[in-house]
Amino acid sequence: MKKIIFSVCIICFTVAATAQPTVRIGNMEIIVRYHGQDTTMQVNILEDKPPISQKPTNRYNHKITSLINLGFVLPFNNSNSFVHVSPISSINLDFGAMYQKQFSNRLATGVQGHYSYYNYRMQNLYRNPNFIENVMSDRVVEKGDVNKQVFRSHNYALGLFVRYYISTGKNERDPGIYVDLGTQGDFAISKFYKLKTFEGHKKYRNTKAFCPATASVFARVGLRRDLWTKNGNTGDLYSFYVRYRLTNVFNQNLLPIDLPPITFGIVIMSDINF
Repeated sequence: MKKIIFSVCIICFTVAATAQPTVRIGNMEIIVRYHGQDTTMQVNILEDKPPISQKPTNRYNHKITSLINLGFVLPFNNSNSFVHVSPISSINLDFGAMYQKQFSNRLATGVQGHYSYYNYRMQNLYRNPNFIENVMSDRVVEKGDVNKQVFRSHNYALGLFVRYYISTGKNERDPGIYVDLGTQGDFAISKFYKLKTFEGHKKYRNTKAFCPATASVFARVGLRRDLWTKNGNTGDLYSFYVRYRLTNVFNQNLLPIDLPPITFGIVIMSDINF
């Protein structure tokens, strides 16, 4: 008790010497008042108040993600409106990035840009009279002479999408499933038909027969792992997509056929941190 009284006296003299009327020690507040030659002291015990919590900022409010698509063309072998293609050898590769802005735990929008490579491994197109007349323009190749025929397109694409989170992914038991719906436009920097015979190969680049621009709609379904990964640096890893081309690849006035419009595959994503 004597030690406490002694300590309080030291505090009082310190307050008087430094002209500080209030001193706090832990949750105890000492107030010293001066009235002429009289000095009074008031001791208050303060209640413990929880700290004011700040609203957490969403580090994913703006995000840039690298984008790689690997797709396969649905062949449509039973349709006479489309060129018959090989489902395994006809592929689509996309390399690019997307910018995403998230408005809530459920809704986000974004824009994406990428380079696209299409390789259609076709069957018997060299026998089509319209194709021979308007693209090949030289001679009918006999079946025994043909080794391989492909149509290739190198494109730049720009797309917009809306993302809806079916589950928010707040913990490890909730993977955070999302769905993207979007549209994109492609502009071809190179389109050509290549026919390889056993003696060599030829390329045909008839710009009148090939349409340079196409439009598509697409959908993606994936996992939002970025919210529950412990280090917070891993973004959306894998998702599946399907894309439907709305416009024609060939000029319908010259070629009353077209390439299959549906592509499906997987998407590999990784966050880009600056």
